[in-house]
Amino acid sequence: MKDVNALTNECINELESIGLKDELETITSVTVNSRAKGRFGRVLTRRNRSTGKATHSMTISSEILQDCVDDKAVKNTIMHELLHCTRDGNNHTGGWKRLANIVNRKLGYNITRANKYSDFGLQAPAPRENYKYEIVCSNCGEVIGKRKRMSNVTSKYVCGKCKGKLIMRKI
Repeated sequence: MKDVNALTNECINELESIGLKDELETITSVTVNSRAKGRFGRVLTRRNRSTGKATHSMTISSEILQDCVDDKAVKNTIMHELLHCTRDGNNHTGGWKRLANIVNRKLGYNITRANKYSDFGLQAPAPRENYKYEIVCSNCGEVIGKRKRMSNVTSKYVCGKCKGKLIMRKI
């Protein structure tokens, strides 16, 4: 398994090399999450109400820290999470997006909003098959299984692939 602290320090040094280390707020911990299967990284932010200063704790999934995964792909995820540890890094818009574009351009990363298992050369875990409902795109036919009924799916959401209308049906 790869050393997440060493890779994080390498990423911080790379941010320093392009003058972005001052953008980072305090990172209190970097840990490995062995249970996370649906996300590869996460940052929890705690902001002190009186001072306004924030501290961040970062977790990286053990799935991508396997020795068979390329270091650059792992560092891409760590860099993505580090950008959430900045003053404007709460969402994937505004300040986070601006910094991601700078890092991509100057350091050759490919930081995006989300990654898939295939981005790391890994096989995705088999999906659970105990779905009661499925959401189907009326335009492209994309199917998403759901265990619970979502009452607002057809009015609030659109297909992530083609922006088509969604239809929920019981299986």
